[in-house]
Amino acid sequence: MISQVRKHAVGAFLLAALVASVSRLYVGDSTSDDAYIYMRYADNYLLSGVATFNLGERSHGITSVLWFVIGALTAQVAGNTIEVWKYLSLSFYFVFSFSLALLYLTIAKSALVAILAAVLVLFDPFTFRWSSTGMENALVAISILLVVVLLIYRRVTAAVFACALLPLVRPELAVWGAVTATTAAWWMNERRERVATLALVYLIGIVASVAVNVALFDALHPQTAAAKALVLKQLDPAYALVQMLLIGTVVAALPLAVVTYFARRVRGSANELVPMLLLLGTLAYTLFVFLYAAHKNHLVSTRYSTAYVLPLTLVGLAYAVTRVEITRQAVSVLAVGVVLQATVASAVLLRTFPGTRTAEGRDIATFVSQCIDPLPASAKIATTEVGAIAHFSDKYIVDLVGLTDEKTLQYLRTHEVERADRVAKLLAFRQATHYIDPMASDENASRRVGLPMVAVCRGLVGRNNVSSGETATNWVLYELGRP
Repeated sequence: MISQVRKHAVGAFLLAALVASVSRLYVGDSTSDDAYIYMRYADNYLLSGVATFNLGERSHGITSVLWFVIGALTAQVAGNTIEVWKYLSLSFYFVFSFSLALLYLTIAKSALVAILAAVLVLFDPFTFRWSSTGMENALVAISILLVVVLLIYRRVTAAVFACALLPLVRPELAVWGAVTATTAAWWMNERRERVATLALVYLIGIVASVAVNVALFDALHPQTAAAKALVLKQLDPAYALVQMLLIGTVVAALPLAVVTYFARRVRGSANELVPMLLLLGTLAYTLFVFLYAAHKNHLVSTRYSTAYVLPLTLVGLAYAVTRVEITRQAVSVLAVGVVLQATVASAVLLRTFPGTRTAEGRDIATFVSQCIDPLPASAKIATTEVGAIAHFSDKYIVDLVGLTDEKTLQYLRTHEVERADRVAKLLAFRQATHYIDPMASDENASRRVGLPMVAVCRGLVGRNNVSSGETATNWVLYELGRP
């Protein structure tokens, strides 16, 4: 038995090391501006003991509170650099890949089935891409997997408590956590006193989640969703739904096809390892986030796929691998699914690969040192690209989107501002002294923004948010006059 466990652990380790290493090589020097937002909050927290974007002003622009806490503690020891955050996220991705492979090797009826199922999950190109950029994707994946593992091994109380803490990982996971906790309670419905205990455990976890948010950020939940709905709302009414369907198809279509194939051939009891009820509840959660995104219709990033779609693939394949009989047909179905999923993932990763070859952070650091550092300490810099600029500069940053700026968000909530007038009115309201146009393509910025301004500095910044080709955008720093 011990030798079998060691063999499983070695196999899982080798697979995880391979996946994590390739992910790091693929990502290269690229990262996400959101990672720099975490770093700015960490800068100020380590300096003042208060988690804030601009010193002296409270805001909750952190999407994953738990990731911020882990990152800030790590930064205190290893330094608050982007490389530290990237290798931190990569280490979590390794742990996720290892734990997933080890779980499947343990519960599946054959090692081949286990490896094929693990690879099917790990061929999610979006989690693969974002899990070594300094973002929270790998932490999200581990948190979801932890709940699944606890349920598989019938640690129901621990699973319910973990579900209650999921909002600290990503806010939208509160919905999946509630669905899953309810499923666990239903599982125990023959013992009413146990259900009452589980309800109390869940309540304690929720209270703890809220308390952490309030203690760190003086807010119940992040303001990011509200800001996106106000400022990043798309003109095309079908935009968000189409994006979500594309993400869901790339990540979950083939794994779910495999799960459906096996599920319709199995007749089991409701108390088996991962009950069908949990799978159906997770499917309902996935439909909910798709419809919510379609309703809000704001900008959708592939980075969200880990929280949106991964619960369904993890729960579905855990359901399947415990039921797969060792037949040629079963292995063939899994193998075909893996080949097709690998083909889709490779096509997606090849398309986005050129965008990962940019060193956006280094370009922005150069722009900050040349253009922003020479400004007086009283300067207030307004821009939509806030993360890296804020991290590399000690100046006051006005976030025109409101993701990290409570005053901007409150203004947008209480004033109906047309798109054409939004920037000018926000700049005037926030009393910005300078404005960075990150997409300057002409000399008509003053006319477009609606305020008198003078270009005082400019620089080229490579962008990594393009699907093909390395694009350098012309960033211009303007000094603002009065209307």
